[in-house]
Amino acid sequence: MLWVLILVLLIIMVVTLLLKARSKREPAAYPYQKADSLFSPAERSFLGVLEKTVGDKCKVLGKIRLADIISPIRGLVKSDWQRAFNRISSKHVDFVLCTRDELSLVCAIELDDGSHKKSERKTRDDFLEKALTAASIPSIRFTAQASYNLQEVRSRIAEATGLDLQAAPSEPSSVQASAGKLTRDDAPRTCPKCASPMVLRKAASGKYAGKRFWGCSRYPECKTLLPVKEDSASQP
Repeated sequence: MLWVLILVLLIIMVVTLLLKARSKREPAAYPYQKADSLFSPAERSFLGVLEKTVGDKCKVLGKIRLADIISPIRGLVKSDWQRAFNRISSKHVDFVLCTRDELSLVCAIELDDGSHKKSERKTRDDFLEKALTAASIPSIRFTAQASYNLQEVRSRIAEATGLDLQAAPSEPSSVQASAGKLTRDDAPRTCPKCASPMVLRKAASGKYAGKRFWGCSRYPECKTLLPVKEDSASQP
């Protein structure tokens, strides 16, 4: 009887191991996880700039699927319609400005970081711009940067859309954009590239010896440098 008991235990162990191995091979029914953030640090920063710039004239929406704001024209044969739709179905635009009352489309805005210099990205950007133009939607491209001139941003949007955008009386001419909020140029900062805190440092040698600057706290992994206000004419 002992050997029968041992055999049963061995069978149970083998079956258990097989079931565990099978469960590891088979994916979960819903293999998903929450994204860290809807926007990258640079996009969160520029969102604050856009909201400050357009004020109560428009609503700023982000991460909008291209197929939600344009569609293939009517009258295409089914195969041509599907081909045109496939070209826009997996793309999105960074920001869209809409009217506050009816949420009618005003313009699309793209924020270009370093990745937009790659050839495949340039091809995508060229298609996006031409598709939006064909659909009569103004598109504006801004280059991601550590600080933005609000009047320059406002002027480009007004020129493309015809909106009458007015600056607030107390608005600074230039703002530092960091992690979705605006700070004046002399305030403590968040790194525009990785959203880590910036540390106030002083150059010990070289051309900028003695000059203070903001350095990313994740240095040397992130080498972002920003000037402090009194050093705005030069950047180490």
